[in-house]
Amino acid sequence: TNILNTKKLKYKEFNMSRQLVDIAYNAIKNNKIYNKKPFTFDDIINEIVKNSNVNLVEVNSQLGVLYTTLIQDTRFISIGDLE
Repeated sequence: TNILNTKKLKYKEFNMSRQLVDIAYNAIKNNKIYNKKPFTFDDIINEIVKNSNVNLVEVNSQLGVLYTTLIQDTRFISIGDLE
């Protein structure tokens, strides 16, 4: 039972991070400030908080999963230096 609960929790975390990445993508895509310019991971976090009902504490509790999901998302390209 403990293994099943762990798998459910990980799936729930991944699903939430996937939704947060979608929110970030749409917010950044629609914000002319970021138009074809590099932006930082902090910018992404700020856009998530600004454009969702998730607060900074909730986002910070998901940072590891969120970062992993973001790196795997082909809509974003990492150019180093957390940009």
